[in-house]
Amino acid sequence: MNWLHNVIIIVVFFLFSRILTESQIHQELVRKIFTSSKPKSSILITTTLFTAYTLSLLFSNTLVVFMMLPFIINVINMIQDESGKKLVATNLMLALIYGANIGGAGMLNGSALNVVYLGFVEYQGLIGREVITFFSWLVIGIPGTLVLILIARFVLKMDEKEVFLEHHILLGKEDVKPRSHLYLYVFVFTFILFMILSGIQTIYQPKKLVAGLNYVDIIFIVYFLIFIIRVFIIPQNTRDYKHYLKNSVFFILQIILIPFLFFLGLFEAFEERFKLHLKKIIHFFETFLSSVYNFIWHIFFRERNINIKHANQNVFISINRLFHDLPYIGIVAWGLIFLVAYLIFHFGDNPNTVEVDGYLLRLFNQMTDSIADLKIPMSIFLLCSVYLSIFLTEILSNTAVLLVFFPTILKVSVSSGWPTVYILLGVTIGASAAFMSPIATSVNAISFTSIPYVSLKKMIKLGFMMNVLGGLWIYSVVYFLSLIK
Repeated sequence: MNWLHNVIIIVVFFLFSRILTESQIHQELVRKIFTSSKPKSSILITTTLFTAYTLSLLFSNTLVVFMMLPFIINVINMIQDESGKKLVATNLMLALIYGANIGGAGMLNGSALNVVYLGFVEYQGLIGREVITFFSWLVIGIPGTLVLILIARFVLKMDEKEVFLEHHILLGKEDVKPRSHLYLYVFVFTFILFMILSGIQTIYQPKKLVAGLNYVDIIFIVYFLIFIIRVFIIPQNTRDYKHYLKNSVFFILQIILIPFLFFLGLFEAFEERFKLHLKKIIHFFETFLSSVYNFIWHIFFRERNINIKHANQNVFISINRLFHDLPYIGIVAWGLIFLVAYLIFHFGDNPNTVEVDGYLLRLFNQMTDSIADLKIPMSIFLLCSVYLSIFLTEILSNTAVLLVFFPTILKVSVSSGWPTVYILLGVTIGASAAFMSPIATSVNAISFTSIPYVSLKKMIKLGFMMNVLGGLWIYSVVYFLSLIK
């Protein structure tokens, strides 16, 4: 049951990313990497590229950008003359976005696009989906993205001039929480365990034992349950029946209130971003939720005066901290994109409105049928799909590109007998490899608007070269995979 493994892996790694973020261990890692680098711009560019890549394998690439921006801006501010700042700023910014975007494609859990791809192939029940596992993605994704990183370093080197920094980077020491390094060791153990289990599932395909589950499925489920209990239920301090019960009730209540907490966080994000004067609504909503929470809590423990946002200090990590600093506006934007795409591709299901719905459906069907009738070779179709995915992402949301492309590719490739799973994979990775536009991805937008002295002209020029070379490599890897299916 590969879908079960993939869901567990994505959830566990998301939880780990929040745990490591809360412990500040990620900031300590970045600080050590930067302070160990020599004060030469070329070395710092290489350090930025590989650090962003490595961290984006483990964390959200948007989070990686936020954690690295202060260090990059610090480096730029250390340069005395304006010309030196302009020489270094753009290359540091490009190293950051190249590394973060590429790293997101290196692991199954590395990018939201990968999750969209995985969900689509599972929902459609496509032939070949059983080979898409954490292990197989890792075996192909890490070497494949490392080549992209080397291509990125080559492109940056083509327009790079050395600048020596007069002083070493001055970075404050992060307040790393106790046992943070233990969390990192557990993360590494979990990564190795999942890689071994996924490898066994991929290579040996164990027989089913009970309820359609094999022993690998059972190990995944048992580990996941132990992980959830250890993180959210077992008390950190006093371990007695009452505290176990408190942690359990807290966990269940927070799970039930997730939709309400999301909308509360969304209101706060809109208030902060757009100044919509929602403070009274936010206060009312928070007070109401806290009242409901206190009412239920009082039934169990005869205690009150608990705010809905207060963290549970007696667990590994409080579950409501998982919703702290989430990109709420971005999540809503993704949801709207999904909704629009759904309406576009399902507009026409109502036979009572054929005059409108039928036109849209006929237009879409005519386009896909025309492509299929051309009898384009699979290799050419794949190459065009990868490059269209890359360059359309420069002007559209990468998620929107996938949702528009996937149905077309599905219809054309299935009717032509092509390996649909691999063509969709090429489009997915291509949508992560848009480097020339400030609006292509959230990583690009945040980096471009936050780092001073950057050159848009240079970003477009080098980004175009990255798109061309990166697209060719993505095509080569996916085409090779389709041959050995």
